Amino acid sequence: MSCKTLADGIHHFTCFPSFVRAGFSSREFPRARYEDFLTGLSLKMDDLVMVEQVHGREIFVAEAPTRGRMEVEADGLVTDRVGLVLGIRTADCVPIFFSSERTRSIGMVHGGRKGIRAGIISQVIQVMRNRYRADPSELIVAIGPCIRQCCYEVGEETLDGFSGFYHSVDRGKAYLDLVGKVGAELVGSGVAPNRIYDCKICTACRNDAFYSYRRERGTSERILNVISLVG
Repeated sequence: MSCKTLADGIHHFTCFPSFVRAGFSSREFPRARYEDFLTGLSLKMDDLVMVEQVHGREIFVAEAPTRGRMEVEADGLVTDRVGLVLGIRTADCVPIFFSSERTRSIGMVHGGRKGIRAGIISQVIQVMRNRYRADPSELIVAIGPCIRQCCYEVGEETLDGFSGFYHSVDRGKAYLDLVGKVGAELVGSGVAPNRIYDCKICTACRNDAFYSYRRERGTSERILNVISLVG
């Protein structure tokens, strides 16, 4: 298993090196309880770095905590600073966690349909390579809870750039496989397939435990996904 539950609503990835802590929240931790969630992972709210997510491909290089304030528009973060907590909020989009053991650097991406189409995955890998000399083949990558193909019905007009990752249904609709596209983009960017881990949670199917914008028709709550260098 690539992740385990530490406590009710606190999920921890086990695929990363011991000096990396990564995990995601569930319904037990709405925005008002983000600090409690972080405490459960032995992380601090004061060390949290977040961005204003805009469904693009910009990557923010984190060098100091923002204490949860979202002052920069971006959909990915990277750092090599011990103690900083990179945070991405999702409620169907794909949270993607990155770690380079050799260079002790980490990254985090908000993978929405628009950002994935725009190339945010190759962009974050390029930034980690250029800034930290992280070899893509050495990266460990984890995929968090998100909407899966079983539940992600979209209009066929939105499918440009996703050839091979959907199946059509009646009335001009199709079911889109965002996770499949993410995996292909990772491998195409040089990540080894056996170093990609997936929690296999569908937010729409598991709406009892996780927030789903689509299933709930517009919830304002979000899953908090975090990664940090802790030693």
